[in-house]
Amino acid sequence: MNIQEFAKMLDGRQYHNEITVAEVEKAKELGYIVVCGYSDDGCEIYGAFREEYDCFNGGVIEDERLPKPITAVW
Repeated sequence: MNIQEFAKMLDGRQYHNEITVAEVEKAKELGYIVVCGYSDDGCEIYGAFREEYDCFNGGVIEDERLPKPITAVW
């Protein structure tokens, strides 16, 4: 499955139903990173690694495991 097909599969998901355990495992297997907004102040990453970030006022997420910084804009 290529990255566009994987993204299309996840597109339109609602809060608390962003990604399944099987999809997290598939993303991990493929080396993909899935980024989800969480509540009104968080950002979660699944797949190649698992992490949560505080993004209360938005901001930039920088982590050496990311290929490039992620800008969170609410």
